[in-house]
Amino acid sequence: MYLIDTHILYWYINNDDRLSEDISHIISTQSGVYVSICSFWEMAIKNNIGKLTLPLPIKDIMSACEKNDISVLPIKAEHIELLSSLPFIHRDPFDRMLISQSIYEGLTLVTADENILKYTGVKLIKA
Repeated sequence: MYLIDTHILYWYINNDDRLSEDISHIISTQSGVYVSICSFWEMAIKNNIGKLTLPLPIKDIMSACEKNDISVLPIKAEHIELLSSLPFIHRDPFDRMLISQSIYEGLTLVTADENILKYTGVKLIKA
């Protein structure tokens, strides 16, 4: 089972060349692919401040995920508790939540973020 990082979702919905065929295949064909609710939050904020241009409104991106069997992972109290004990390697609060969620839920985190790769205890696929 997989948790895809925000940029992986963004690349996927935009058919971006940075997304490898292997990762695209996993997202398109595997069951148990998740995206965190915090990824939608991150995209909305970055879109609002001009750091990201969304091809669709957030609600449509969420609907597209549902149609493609990508489940939305909510934030649980346990994720926050685990996050508070993570080493402060990565400063990005959204990525720290994804790390926490992937550890707690036993999901493999799909990312190209080099800082996330520095954490131990996280199952990763480097995109």
